[in-house]
Amino acid sequence: MERTFSVILDDETWVGERIDRYLAEGLGIGSRSQIKARITALSVNGTDAKLSRILVHGDTINATIRDPQTPVYAPKEMDLTVLYEDHSVLVVEKEAGVVVHPGAGHHDQTLIQGVMFRRLEMAGAFEDGTRPGVVHRLDKDTSGVIIVAKTPEALAQLADQFQKRETKKTYLTIVHGRPRKRTGVIDARIGRDPKHRQRFTVVSEGGKRAKTTYHVVRSWGDYSLIAASPVTGRTHQIRVHLLSIGCPVIGDTVYGRKADNLPEIGLALHAYMLGITLPGEKTPTLFRTRFPQRFRRVIDELNRRPSRRAKG
Repeated sequence: MERTFSVILDDETWVGERIDRYLAEGLGIGSRSQIKARITALSVNGTDAKLSRILVHGDTINATIRDPQTPVYAPKEMDLTVLYEDHSVLVVEKEAGVVVHPGAGHHDQTLIQGVMFRRLEMAGAFEDGTRPGVVHRLDKDTSGVIIVAKTPEALAQLADQFQKRETKKTYLTIVHGRPRKRTGVIDARIGRDPKHRQRFTVVSEGGKRAKTTYHVVRSWGDYSLIAASPVTGRTHQIRVHLLSIGCPVIGDTVYGRKADNLPEIGLALHAYMLGITLPGEKTPTLFRTRFPQRFRRVIDELNRRPSRRAKG
């Protein structure tokens, strides 16, 4: 089947970029090679266009694209740390290095396949066979709490809360440096980095509004343990915002820098707490994970350094 859509470019982030890059990365339709193979008609401002056309602010893009052949991903046995389960949801703790659902370059041993193995009835309950029940995502290298819907009705209710920013999220992270304020708010717009298109950065104009609150839990000289809560939900928001105040997340190969002889723990970002109203309930429930053992290895090393006593 084919679908036709129309979109007006009002995001300055994509001005000056090729259409195929915007369709792939801005709208998430697929990879550029997939779009090239599936697109059947393309026009800009009513005139036929090529995928290489450079975009201008206010362009009206009309495209017709064939639906991809959706592969069926089989449930896979996986050790899951279950925090909560009832008839409508499953709350688990995702390990760092695990992808949430199948996608480009990741077709096996994903979290959602492990969930389906635990609850086989979910495999046929959703129209989307690649990510049934996925309400929200964590990046591959981010660990922590994640909620999965077991029915389409629960999925709709939970997704609506995320869209309306009614959920509460707290992340723990270990960073280089120490913020000037122990508790603060970072309210800074985020847009795509013009020099590195796979990265995001704080921008003075354009981009999207982003807001993060934070609190310094402990500090050790040039390192800090921080609790950060994103009010908005922009891509890489916590990592970009903390970098903007001079505190990059350790283990971050995109925005950070190599840690000073600390244990290798990967990206030091952990979704510690999620507050959300479960289907059938009237008040939010808070789900918390354990303090990550991989963080403890770094903290133990910092505590052993005589000149870097913990503060806070």
